[in-house]
Amino acid sequence: MHDLERRLMLKIDFMFGLALYTKLIKENGLDKQEAAKKVRKTHPLFGDPDDITHGTGDNRPLPYELKDRINIYIQERNSIERNRSRGNIAFYLSPSVNK
Repeated sequence: MHDLERRLMLKIDFMFGLALYTKLIKENGLDKQEAAKKVRKTHPLFGDPDDITHGTGDNRPLPYELKDRINIYIQERNSIERNRSRGNIAFYLSPSVNK
């Protein structure tokens, strides 16, 4: 990946993470630590895995090259969860259950 692409990707990721962080605090009423923890779960940190200034061990940044694969996985996982929730709602709204 070209250095310019990598830098732009990091800035865009930072903006999305910051937007989610702000939403979680303002709209969901989470404190700053809870919001940061939730953002880290949904927006993994990408960077140089050998750079230990941003974490060590399992908390190191993931390689940039994995970003697309991880985002596709997260989207598919969210889609499965949404469909599962819709199925549960449809089940409870069906006439046979309400009898």
